[in-house]
Amino acid sequence: MLQLGVIAAALAIRLAHAQTAWPTLHASADEFAAALVALAPQHQHTVEKIDDAEAYLWAAWQRAPDAAIAAFAASHRGLVASIAARFGLTAQDANDILSQVVERLFVSEVDEPAKFSQYVGRGQLGGLVRVAATRLALTLVGSKGRQTSELPSNTPDQHRSTADKFAKAELQALLKQALEESATALTERQRAILRMHYVKHASIDDIAAVYRVHRATAARWLLDARSSMVENARETFLLRAALDEADLVEVASLVESQLSMTWSRLFVEG
Repeated sequence: MLQLGVIAAALAIRLAHAQTAWPTLHASADEFAAALVALAPQHQHTVEKIDDAEAYLWAAWQRAPDAAIAAFAASHRGLVASIAARFGLTAQDANDILSQVVERLFVSEVDEPAKFSQYVGRGQLGGLVRVAATRLALTLVGSKGRQTSELPSNTPDQHRSTADKFAKAELQALLKQALEESATALTERQRAILRMHYVKHASIDDIAAVYRVHRATAARWLLDARSSMVENARETFLLRAALDEADLVEVASLVESQLSMTWSRLFVEG
């Protein structure tokens, strides 16, 4: 009974926190708990790691979709407006961008659920909106061919160059963060092996000697550690960058260059 009471108290605290994030929405304690339980296996997380505010939003969305979508749009209006302003876009442009972001997240395709239901719960919706809005702003700047008076820079070409640099910086920051998080998630042995190989330039034979295993085992350990880190980082990066399949070739060089420069820095300490 005591354990149940502790669980109930913890759930009540999480519910109160989530309600603060979405004061205009309503979901019962049971609906909130059901959302946590439903989202955990979807993202291969424990219930404790599911984002409270996003779980509550998902529960409210199940109850009243239109209200949840309106609340979500309202909560991100300021963010999208600030992104649009960076590119010299108007308030109406910002509204259009926000509408497109919301549509992409909440409108389901044929035989495919809405992207919102796939992403919600990881605590990444805000980042997803930021990157999607940035990409849409870039597209809008390029397609509208704005006049000099509408841009903070002297010419449309100059502004486009600034926008391109900003977009690249956005992607680099997201990739850097994804790599760092993926490195942190590695086991101590995986980190040690990668540190030996990429920082101390140890060979497969060197690693095998340290761990007193066959070189084939050491090679497999190194490959598994690298693959685990790269795959986890790629999944996180693509999720946050909201890239389409058509964009993957375009950013492939960015990913590879960032990765090649990051190995030694990631494992130089510890």
